[in-house]
Amino acid sequence: MKKLFLGVAALLSALSMNAQAEENTAVETKEAKEVNQYKVDEGKFMMEIGYVPATAGSVNLPGGMLRGVYVLSEKIELKMGLNVGIVKDVQDNAKAGDEWVKNSERTATFAIEPGFNYCFEGTNRLEPYIGAELLFGITSTKEVHETQNQKHVVKNETGFNSFGVAGNAGFNFFVAKNLFIGAEVKLGVEMTTDKKITTEENGTTTKEDTNNHEVEFAPVAVPAIRIGWAF
Repeated sequence: MKKLFLGVAALLSALSMNAQAEENTAVETKEAKEVNQYKVDEGKFMMEIGYVPATAGSVNLPGGMLRGVYVLSEKIELKMGLNVGIVKDVQDNAKAGDEWVKNSERTATFAIEPGFNYCFEGTNRLEPYIGAELLFGITSTKEVHETQNQKHVVKNETGFNSFGVAGNAGFNFFVAKNLFIGAEVKLGVEMTTDKKITTEENGTTTKEDTNNHEVEFAPVAVPAIRIGWAF
């Protein structure tokens, strides 16, 4: 009888422990679902559009007007920023003959910024993070002066290549599943090297080699406001 009583007690104890384990697992699963109710799931791809207030100077580690992000895990995101821009200014006096004058200026910028983010737990809607990224950029310029009998072209008089590294910190706030707004600040340093200057005068081309470069060690702060979504 005693053995039977002990056996029943052991069975009840095992059932109780199993029920408690199942309850704990259910609670953990529910909490995980609540955490991921708004945030982007692992393995998904996100796109971000950022707005960076105008700053003086060169393209200092630009905040990536367009950025792709791959959610590698709950904590790690891989990102690639892209900055592309073309600005052209044309002034034509619209006169005829020897009085005709046309001046044009064009500036083209292309930069890529590979990097990663480390995300903290935050809340079910708020996701703070820190990260780092590299910069590889090219800025080219072209100035053209034309008259009826002359065409003078200067390329890359103010053109340069950029190389840099930056650290960033920010947050994403999810307004709906896979849709967020956020803010970010990055601090970085960069080096610029001048491009070769090319001059064309009535079909004759000359090139001027330059060794000018500048290293900016002072941290450059670039604030950005972002909106993003996941696929």
